[in-house]
Amino acid sequence: MKLSLRYTELSILIIIIFLVVAPVSFAQNVTLYFFFGKGCPHCAQMEPFLDSLKEKYPSLEIKKFEVYFNQSNRELFEKIAKSYNTEIQGVPTVFIDRKVFVGYNKEIGQEIKEKIEECIRESCISPEDILNGTNNSVFIIRGDFSNYEKTQKGLIIFTIMLLLFIVLLFLIMKKRGGKK
Repeated sequence: MKLSLRYTELSILIIIIFLVVAPVSFAQNVTLYFFFGKGCPHCAQMEPFLDSLKEKYPSLEIKKFEVYFNQSNRELFEKIAKSYNTEIQGVPTVFIDRKVFVGYNKEIGQEIKEKIEECIRESCISPEDILNGTNNSVFIIRGDFSNYEKTQKGLIIFTIMLLLFIVLLFLIMKKRGGKK
C-alpha cells in the first residue's frame, strides 16, 4: 500500500513538473524598444502599461531609452527609425518586430499587446537585428527554422515527460497485477 502511494505521489509530481516546464519551453523571446521623454504625458501613461505587459509575459524584454535628455539615446532613436524606413514622429514610440507604434491610447496599447502575443507564438525579429541590417536574411530564416528549433526543445521535454509517465504507470499496473 505504501509503495503504491509513493508511485501515485511521484506520478503527481511528474505531471506538475510537466505542466510547469512545457509551456515555458514553447514561449518565444520578444524584444521591444521603447523610446520616451521625461515629462511627456503620453510616455508617462505608456510606461506603466508596458511594465504590466512585462509582468504578464515573462519572455518580453523591454529596452527603454529616454531621448529628451540623453543624446546617445536620441541618436539610437534616429538610427532605429531610419532602419525601419520611417522618420521620428515623436514619443512615445515602440519598435517591435517590423512594426512601429507612435503615441499612446487604448487602441495602440491593444495593438502592442496583440503584437507581443503574436511574437510569443510565432517568433519575431528584434529591433536590434533590423538596425544591424540582418533583417532580410534573419527574417526569412526565422520564418522557416527558428520556431522549429525552439519547439524541438519543448517536444523533447514533452516526450521525456510522457515516457516517464508511461513507465511509471506501467510499474504501478505491474505492481498491482502482482498482488492479486
